[in-house]
Amino acid sequence: MRKLWHFVRSAFKTKPRSSRERRVALKLEHLEARLVMAGTVVTYGGGPLLENVEIESVYYGQAWTTNATLQQTIAQTDAFLQYFVTSPT
Repeated sequence: MRKLWHFVRSAFKTKPRSSRERRVALKLEHLEARLVMAGTVVTYGGGPLLENVEIESVYYGQAWTTNATLQQTIAQTDAFLQYFVTSPT
């Protein structure tokens, strides 16, 4: 992460700024590592749950809009994600 930040910061320094250009500080967040072994049964232990969950899918690159196979994958993935956040269990 530190190398990425230095790269981004140096890219901003070399770019000439106009009088109307606004400088924006980037924020890097650390994500939690959650590993679940395949075939393991996950059980609820009584802790807090997220009650209102939203998932947004992001497909990067032009191939997602031009390739028919990838468009089918988008439809399947979006359907799964919708089921995932609305399923009762």
